[in-house]
Amino acid sequence: MSNLLDLSGKIDPASLALFETLGDTAGSLGAPFFVVGATARDMIFKSDAGNRDRLFEDHMDLVEIQGFDYVRAGARLLGRDVANIGKPETTGRIREILAKETAEEGQYRLIQAMMTDRGVSDEESENRFDKLLTLLRQLVKGIEDR
Repeated sequence: MSNLLDLSGKIDPASLALFETLGDTAGSLGAPFFVVGATARDMIFKSDAGNRDRLFEDHMDLVEIQGFDYVRAGARLLGRDVANIGKPETTGRIREILAKETAEEGQYRLIQAMMTDRGVSDEESENRFDKLLTLLRQLVKGIEDR
């Protein structure tokens, strides 16, 4: 099993042409070029990165959970991937940090750092906080699954 995401044929042609042009231009200037942040995240989400097939073929236990939600299942699947890829001491430390940051008595500093949206209503902020907390807890569960 490869640890790399293969997005071949999954990125729309216009975006691909843009990234190729940017890559060629950056290369000619001797500057490394790679896609990060929201753009990289959106490319992965739009491509599905093969996770839907993985869920239904290798992780049916996540699909069979009452109230199945694809995004929550994806976070838990990511946790399983982290546990499978990382060294036990590293994944153990990641699990400890995330468990502490998502505990009921925690200060939620990680989530606060993730909530960089300015100018959103209190209700939107609360909803975003709850979603991030849920996803991070699913990530921890995934790490603990292995």
